[in-house]
Amino acid sequence: PFHGAAYVALIPFFLAVYGMRSSVAALVGLLVGTASALVACYWVPQAIEVLGVRRPASWILVGAYAVIGLGIPLGVCGSVVPWLSRASPRVSALACGFVWFAIDTARQSVPNAVPWLSLGLSQADVVGVSQLAAVGGLPLVSGLVAATNAAIASIWWESWPRCSESTCATCAALAAVISLWAASLWYAAALRPGTAP
Repeated sequence: PFHGAAYVALIPFFLAVYGMRSSVAALVGLLVGTASALVACYWVPQAIEVLGVRRPASWILVGAYAVIGLGIPLGVCGSVVPWLSRASPRVSALACGFVWFAIDTARQSVPNAVPWLSLGLSQADVVGVSQLAAVGGLPLVSGLVAATNAAIASIWWESWPRCSESTCATCAALAAVISLWAASLWYAAALRPGTAP
């Protein structure tokens, strides 16, 4: 029931970074991506500890994965989005879709990489959309979802008054908090008594 949420989940991030300098947008992307990955993978350190890895090392491994797995990709995307905000919504959407496609392709080309936190995985059960993976793999599905988010954000950005960098940073932080809160509600509702995440 939450497959459709992926098509609007990045809109607050895109809107927040549109008005920023590329370097600031990259930092916001890095922080939001890392925080989101840490929330999504909160259970991994305990699973690693079962395998014999001690506490500081397990958290360091998960932190490194959070930075590499989602922080850097969202930072790269964030650094490109301000440049794209000057283009038409169609160009911006296609470029964001291509950037996300390239990011997911790079993430999958790493040997022994864990395919978690890929945007395209949100569409695994959606018939029609998930079949695009037969043509371009999971990165194509991720690119489609990102392009849809970027198109909506671009249209919204053109019709919304401009904001200052501090306002945009505040919006990004607020969007991250709301997103994490919404994810935790969904996660809590998905758990049944006696089941593990």
